[in-house]
Amino acid sequence: MKKYIKKILLKKHQIISIFFLAAFTSSALIIYTPKYNWHNQQRVMQLFFVATCSIYYLLKIKKIEFNGLSSIAFIFSLGLVSCVLSSQTAWALKEWALYLGLFLTILATYHLSKKHKALYESVFYIALITGFLLASQFIIYYTSAFISGVKNLDPGLLFPGFDNPRFLAQFQIILIPLLASLHPHLKTQSQTLGNAILATLTVHWCIAYTLGGRGFFAGIFFANLIACLIIRSEKKVIITQLKTAIIGFLLYACLLKIIPWILGVSNTENWGYSPLRADLTGRGTLWKSAWESALSHPFFGLGPMGLASNPNTIAAHPHQALLQWLAEWGAPATMATCILTISAGYHYIAALKKRTPGNLEKGAIVALLGAVALSQVDGVVVMPYIQTWLALLVGILMAKHPQEPKPPPRKNLIRIIKAYALFSVIIITKIIILEAPTVPESEEHYYKIHIDGPKPRFWSQGWTTEPHQTQQSEANHGYKNTQD
Repeated sequence: MKKYIKKILLKKHQIISIFFLAAFTSSALIIYTPKYNWHNQQRVMQLFFVATCSIYYLLKIKKIEFNGLSSIAFIFSLGLVSCVLSSQTAWALKEWALYLGLFLTILATYHLSKKHKALYESVFYIALITGFLLASQFIIYYTSAFISGVKNLDPGLLFPGFDNPRFLAQFQIILIPLLASLHPHLKTQSQTLGNAILATLTVHWCIAYTLGGRGFFAGIFFANLIACLIIRSEKKVIITQLKTAIIGFLLYACLLKIIPWILGVSNTENWGYSPLRADLTGRGTLWKSAWESALSHPFFGLGPMGLASNPNTIAAHPHQALLQWLAEWGAPATMATCILTISAGYHYIAALKKRTPGNLEKGAIVALLGAVALSQVDGVVVMPYIQTWLALLVGILMAKHPQEPKPPPRKNLIRIIKAYALFSVIIITKIIILEAPTVPESEEHYYKIHIDGPKPRFWSQGWTTEPHQTQQSEANHGYKNTQD
């Protein structure tokens, strides 16, 4: 660890990069102002982080080592047309700019991680610190519930950092594989640090059982299964996860079942978080609506964030990444994105057959696979905290993947991306300066008028239009309230 600290102190811009990354990740640990809830705070911090990465791209990255640049230009050009055709052009441009900013974050992370190994490793260390603090908060709040005499195991109090405790599971599907990969990497340097990682993992598994997210368990199983098939010697990361998952279940049984039963705390039975639920909790209705929108707008979709212009009592997004893109960006942009993703995955897997990745890279692969799996049944692709972590993961994995030598991108193509990047920075800066400060007041005004709870999309109140007779019309169309 001392060598690591020495290494990062050598370069000023490395310190700056780690500072911005730490500032963003802290948005799930500390409420900086009571004006913002967790989601809105994370969105604002994400916008700052993405804008910084975009500016770094514009000023510092001269040579773009990315073979899919023409596909990216095509996808975002289609997205721009979709924004213009959208009935909510201003909102559509916000999400378009955000997604482009996330792509530039990938490029910035790739560029910095390839040049400096310390920055590559810092992503994992910051994940460890974040996971440790979230686990510590859970233990502290759990203990306080009994010491104070309140004996109230309210999930909203036990799991701070996210407006809905379920959103924590979206981060855990990334966090757990990253921590599992850090354990063999660090335990040889410090047994104490290795034990701390195991303890943190155990607590997070306990939290995962408590939240009972079916998508989380399916996603992490799928991710590890695929990793076993494509990565040689993947045993250490999987064994660490399996070992801590078993101990975590015993901890869950003790903390959330046996002790509450002995002390007469009964509200744990009424959380509604059970992995044994068989229904889709409203997703079927959302998926049907998104599919109908995709069929009625096949070429350019409703526009980015277009589904958020149809208020309902369930969610401002369909909890399915592919359907969301089909409905909002249109079939051509979605197909181009899928082809680019599949092609990148194929070349990455082919490269893995020629080399054995390190433990950290294995963990990042499992984390990314898990998030992709979860995005098929959950709102992973719209949550600011998870979006940014996914961009970081893709960036560091690209840094480990040797790029095949190809002719440099055409200058016109680079100019298009640079122009889009500048436009994105302007839009994001405008949101930060003019819109973000007024969000708490506008949301408070909205909730006074409409009987509705938060439906997160860009902001915590995710609708881009005013609902018209929402409650009655949704009852007629079979909508029912549910949790993310």
